[in-house]
Amino acid sequence: MTGAFGEATATELTRPDFAAVAETFGVPAVVTSPESLADDLAAALASGGPRVVVLCGCHARDAEGRGLAQLGAPS
Repeated sequence: MTGAFGEATATELTRPDFAAVAETFGVPAVVTSPESLADDLAAALASGGPRVVVLCGCHARDAEGRGLAQLGAPS
């Protein structure tokens, strides 16, 4: 955002990469789409441990570091 004098007047923050944050703490994460959400959520709940399921976000990445565009999911 730019003010009247061409100076920055605020900070625009982006959403964190929740999958990457989770994996930093050793928690497995999966990036999913609406089409595969039910299966991925069921697998996460059945795992017996903590899991993060991220539903379609433009900055999200899977465990191999692939973004949603590379996975073919809509952004």
